[in-house]
Amino acid sequence: NLERLALGLKNKELVSYVLKGLREGFRSGYQGRTDIAKNWSEPEESKQILSVKVKTMEKFRDLGCAIGPFDREPFPNLINGNQPLVWRSFGIPKDSWARTPEEAEVEGYRMIVDASFPRYNCLNSHVPRNNSGHEYHHFAKFANKLCKCGKGSLIMLLDIKNCFPQFMMHPTEWSHQLIQVGSKYWVWPGGMLGSKYAGDIADCFTRVICDILIEKFNMPNIDVYVDNFEYVVPPLRNGKPDFDKAQKAWDVLNNVTIKEVNM
Repeated sequence: NLERLALGLKNKELVSYVLKGLREGFRSGYQGRTDIAKNWSEPEESKQILSVKVKTMEKFRDLGCAIGPFDREPFPNLINGNQPLVWRSFGIPKDSWARTPEEAEVEGYRMIVDASFPRYNCLNSHVPRNNSGHEYHHFAKFANKLCKCGKGSLIMLLDIKNCFPQFMMHPTEWSHQLIQVGSKYWVWPGGMLGSKYAGDIADCFTRVICDILIEKFNMPNIDVYVDNFEYVVPPLRNGKPDFDKAQKAWDVLNNVTIKEVNM
């Protein structure tokens, strides 16, 4: 129970924001125009990519993270005047090293949503960016922590599985989260990879988890950036890796839903 575990944490404002968002739905902070409808979807690149997109949306619908398909644009005329925003989506090879169409066909494709298109007139252009934008600052902190622990340290890297879709947006935000696949429309009620605010929301949530691990489970060498945890296990006094301590840390971290672990 997150609310119980977060009781007594020092950053009360952050805890309050996360708990309220989990109960009521998060806000994006979108500050763009609301007087015209925008559909930035593009024609499909190939039948294979269209098939990938359809399967992706059906998969997340079965997980409870998408609603649809609809034959026409949902939310055609909301009372508050907000018009629907349909995001651009495209397919890229699963293997980033695939440089030719033949290689891409072998590796297959995955669906990506682009909330930064068109530039200066898109969802991301009208959303303030907060915590999730500090990539270099975070890397410097991690490198400093690793240097302090020294040679023989163990590094555990964890990525939360399907992190962004788990954070439901407030229902008034759903008209800004539409995806067109072929001739069909889908509603994405949760956070979407590719949007600034989804990264910020995930970052706030995982920082609460990080604070719990530091303050309640005595794990000072853990840090997080958006949905990625890094934990450094200092070596034993003889300089050898401390696998016992790493195993104990894993037993705690195993309660977090994760996608992959590397040590």
